Amino acid sequence: MFFWELTSCITRATIDFRNQTVSICNDLVVQSLIHNKLPQNVAHSSSGVAISAQTEAILPVLVNKTFARHNSQCLIKPLPSLSNLCISMACAVVPVNNNVTFCRVLNPTNASVHIKRHTPLGITSSIPVNAISEYIK
Repeated sequence: MFFWELTSCITRATIDFRNQTVSICNDLVVQSLIHNKLPQNVAHSSSGVAISAQTEAILPVLVNKTFARHNSQCLIKPLPSLSNLCISMACAVVPVNNNVTFCRVLNPTNASVHIKRHTPLGITSSIPVNAISEYIK
């Protein structure tokens, strides 16, 4: 059985294990299931930091050593779970040096947000060196 349905008088939710999605209100809202185990290419905060209300910060992050050994630059994209931390992160091409890079984070709220050390922030992807130079041309 690949489906599990939860029905109430207000909403109907369907969990589709084959496609790894949750559907609410007859597909009005469809969301991917999140796995507990993060992939190895996740960038983590290298230290704890407080981001003041309605400000932007550039945070140092750690990337996987094996990934860093083979890449001098990478594309970093935000994890979907960042909304739980009340922050937003920009997708960016960033340099990698000794398995450290950085990410730009925005706190759009009216309160300070605290990020703990080793908090997963983004997913790193390889970028061919010539891809950036061709874009500049």
